[in-house]
Amino acid sequence: MVSPRQIIFVLGFGVLGLIVSAFIPAYYAKIAAVLLMVVVGGVLASLPSKVVPFELALLYRYNGMKYSRPAPAKKAVNSAQQTENNAEVLLGTGVPFAVAGELKVKEQTEVALYVDGAETARTIVTPSNPRYRLYYYPEEKGAHELSVVVNGETLKKVKVKAE
Repeated sequence: MVSPRQIIFVLGFGVLGLIVSAFIPAYYAKIAAVLLMVVVGGVLASLPSKVVPFELALLYRYNGMKYSRPAPAKKAVNSAQQTENNAEVLLGTGVPFAVAGELKVKEQTEVALYVDGAETARTIVTPSNPRYRLYYYPEEKGAHELSVVVNGETLKKVKVKAE
């Protein structure tokens, strides 16, 4: 599919080729100059652009006073702030609250995360992989108690306030 940007490039370079060909005396050289400029325009128009295309940047630069400027970038907000046993989590960010740790075990052991007494996540720890990381995705506002349980024994408790 051909985009408006590609059409404008090809036509623009075609017109530029006609202007250049006006200064060339040989007939076939004129045709070659126009075709070369059209091909150059087509190639440049089909290059992928990961930034704002320069023609839009020029339009914005010359007509920038008519359009609203983008808001300055805000500082990244930490979605979870944690102290020793308390944490605050922002709702709606899509970023989970992670509970992580390391256990020294002799055999494969399950580690579970309980939120207000209900199991929400589970993982396995082995002697070769002693680290665990469990995630809590807050769904509602309020205070919640997170507990990491290993073999029926509570290993760690964290109080989380979801806002």
